[in-house]
Amino acid sequence: MTSNKRSKLLKLSSSAQKRGDRMPRPKNDGSPAADERLEAAFFDALREMPFDRITVSNIVKRAGLNRNSFYYHFSDLEDLAHSAVQRILVPEIPQLIASGFRPDSERFQLMLADLAGREGIDRMLLVIGPHSTPKLRSIMQDAVMGMWLESFHLSQEDIGEEGLTTVRFVLGGMFEVLGRTATDGFIERLDTVRKMPIVQACATVMTTTFKAAAVRSVESKAGR
Repeated sequence: MTSNKRSKLLKLSSSAQKRGDRMPRPKNDGSPAADERLEAAFFDALREMPFDRITVSNIVKRAGLNRNSFYYHFSDLEDLAHSAVQRILVPEIPQLIASGFRPDSERFQLMLADLAGREGIDRMLLVIGPHSTPKLRSIMQDAVMGMWLESFHLSQEDIGEEGLTTVRFVLGGMFEVLGRTATDGFIERLDTVRKMPIVQACATVMTTTFKAAAVRSVESKAGR
């Protein structure tokens, strides 16, 4: 794996650790924390303009904060995007992949119903929607990949370069399809898409990739 890809996958965890080392400023009025206001402003801006047109000045104006507050929490707009994407991740995604997107899966049906109406769905669609950019989608891919790795107790080395490429290819296709879906029609669209033969095939490839990686991980640890 190239050092560039490795650094991109580690971006979220390092950013989160960095923010975790900072002492939060006290709040007495019960209002949202400054970082939450900045993230909300980010999604508001993304609803109106492409990611590459959003500026720090635009964000702080929407959040009702100043630039010092922004740089207290984030190093730049990319750091803000990483944090905002991390907060909206749907933890059921790895479980949906593990279930193979099977149309007859009762587990899938229950999780699908639970996703309906979540604010995170609306924001996720903004991240992969018409105002997204290759950079922003890459941030989303890295975030989802990191969540999957953690969920399946795997490392990047366990997946391997071929596995990472496979997963990114499938994710890119799913983002392209779902990114054109309105929030109020997302669940219905997902329910339709998952039944398509090509999506079933991709889900099978994803499941096989992670299962094979899990086997390699166990064998590697046993051989030590």
